[in-house]
Amino acid sequence: MAPTPFEEYAALMKPYGDGHYLYKPQPYSKVHPGVIGFFDKQGSWTTITDLSIPGQSEKDGYTKLGVEWNSDEPELAKWNSRASSQEAAHSFGVDAGVSGLAAGGPVDVSAEAKNKWGQTGKAALFANDSVINQKYSGAWKSPIADWVKVNAKALVNSPWKGDLKEHGLWAIKKTWSTQECKITLDSAHHRDTSGGFKVGATGVAEGGLSGSSAVKGDSAGWTTFTASEKDQGLVVSYGGSAFRVSAFTKLFTHALLKQVERAAPEEVLKPVFDADGVQIGTVRARVVAYDNDGNQILEEIDEEAERKEKEANDQKLIEEGDAEEVVDIEIGEDVGETEEDLELERQYQASKEAELKERNEKIAALQAADLPADVKAAELKKLFNVTEEVTVI
Repeated sequence: MAPTPFEEYAALMKPYGDGHYLYKPQPYSKVHPGVIGFFDKQGSWTTITDLSIPGQSEKDGYTKLGVEWNSDEPELAKWNSRASSQEAAHSFGVDAGVSGLAAGGPVDVSAEAKNKWGQTGKAALFANDSVINQKYSGAWKSPIADWVKVNAKALVNSPWKGDLKEHGLWAIKKTWSTQECKITLDSAHHRDTSGGFKVGATGVAEGGLSGSSAVKGDSAGWTTFTASEKDQGLVVSYGGSAFRVSAFTKLFTHALLKQVERAAPEEVLKPVFDADGVQIGTVRARVVAYDNDGNQILEEIDEEAERKEKEANDQKLIEEGDAEEVVDIEIGEDVGETEEDLELERQYQASKEAELKERNEKIAALQAADLPADVKAAELKKLFNVTEEVTVI
């Protein structure tokens, strides 16, 4: 399967480092260190909660991060132009035509660059303003994975359950943002590389970045993004951790027997024909009966209605004690990691191991001490940081 323009652009720009590049820059007000959410098929971000705002995750029905939130001081850099290769830089004019880009003038992309269909794609980014790198200070990979594990059930039962299953979950650690940028992509896989930026005859994108952002295209294939005051900048690249969080219903043995007794009718693929009698596809159908000649009588399956019915039946089984909901968590890639990040992660792991060793030593000492059971129980509660009763054997 061919990559989407968003995936292709990010892959072409990856050699520069500095995170995962966005073909569709997002407002910093939405995508910043600490936000938890997902990117949809159009490259737009949806926030589920924000760990950088004190008390926000609890307000949204989740726990807070298990470590204290700290942010590094923002770092400024001048990127100017970045192209996926020297050939791309020459083709897009970013090596010799920087002054024209800065002035907003069109870039003369060669015919060779325009017609690279089926060959290596090319991409470029131009950021005239300073690029601001903002990030969470401290180890991220393990603390955020622990947070996702603790909140997994709440996430899969949230209004975004279906979106998380389809798009995955991102936890943003760092961002690179600017006030204005230009982006272009000469795809090796798609003739139309607008990637959702439908540019009209006026050159202004229809259904652009956001209601307050300016998105413009030009005849040379560049798309210009300009941040509004509300956007607080446009994120052109980010770093963070990806997860897959989904739920399934685990049936108990007696419920499995019930399911077998209620086995679904036979299913087949029913051909679909156009007005000229040419088969154009198939749909799922269920055999509901047979006619006198033994031919199948089929009924098309409404997949959306079937999905809702299954969810309702699963919920009923859970409520009746015939099943339980099991949450599956898949830890995916981490993007934008540096050697400094890896060292912080190693220090965090060493610190947790030292804490665990110290706690185990204290538990062993308590168990060996000649103390009343209620005193031991009280001390163990402090060590485990729990409120429920602890039984000392």
